[in-house]
Amino acid sequence: MAAIRAILLDADGVVQLPGPTWRASLEALCGDTNRTEDFLADIFAAEKPCLTGGADFEPALAAVLRQWRSNVSIVDALRIWTQIEPSPDILDLARSLRSSGIAVALATNQQAYRAQFMTRELGYTEHFDHLLYSCELGHSKPSSEYFSSALERLMIEPAQALFIDDHETNVSAARNCGLQAEVYHLSEGLGRMHEILNRHGLRVA
Repeated sequence: MAAIRAILLDADGVVQLPGPTWRASLEALCGDTNRTEDFLADIFAAEKPCLTGGADFEPALAAVLRQWRSNVSIVDALRIWTQIEPSPDILDLARSLRSSGIAVALATNQQAYRAQFMTRELGYTEHFDHLLYSCELGHSKPSSEYFSSALERLMIEPAQALFIDDHETNVSAARNCGLQAEVYHLSEGLGRMHEILNRHGLRVA
């Protein structure tokens, strides 16, 4: 097993969670409680090309709201995507890893609106060495292009990277690209994260 030089952490589910009212707030945009699943499917379909920078999320979301005759303003609707709660424990762990000489990157699928909020308002430039947003790389997980672009930014070989994500599909894709990779979700607790790091030869205080 190659020595790890960089850790790539997924954002949602690994570093942060949506606020407790996120889902309810999103469903409330619809106004038709009998069709919320169809409404959400349309929103996420509209967001998908935005994840690779192929479209702007604000007009894409506005179009869905018009289609569904939602009376919620685009400003209020966009605010829902900023309902984010970072994990203090994981941010502290990232700080410890960086102080030990390991590069820590945020490796996440995000559209530009949310990515900018995470960078500016959550201060992620101070918590991570690299912010590998899919909208900036032009590729999203689980594509091999995402991982090759990320490794190019980090200037390391695949086996020197440890990728941690809460989706098995993304983890499998990373392994297929030669990265060391593990499945983890914040609900498993900090002890489980330490177990993963220890297994890959990384020990932090």
